[in-house]
Amino acid sequence: MDRETDASGDYGPMLKSLDSKGEQVGENGELHFGCSIQCGSFFARTMQWQDWWLTTPITEFIEISQDGKYCKFKTKNSVYSVVVR
Repeated sequence: MDRETDASGDYGPMLKSLDSKGEQVGENGELHFGCSIQCGSFFARTMQWQDWWLTTPITEFIEISQDGKYCKFKTKNSVYSVVVR
């Protein structure tokens, strides 16, 4: 997952939608309108780098590929792209 303005974000097997209480919505890999997205590693990596990235809630889906492997979405303060590999 990359932020459009500066390419900040994270990569890894975890891609969770979280509601306002921090509870997971849906399955790993699903993006849900109104939820924050947590992306990265399920496990701690090192003390030098972040283990995951958390967005503010999704406010708009801008683009979704037909095969579902690419999604561009807007949050309160950023635009992100997610590519499933």
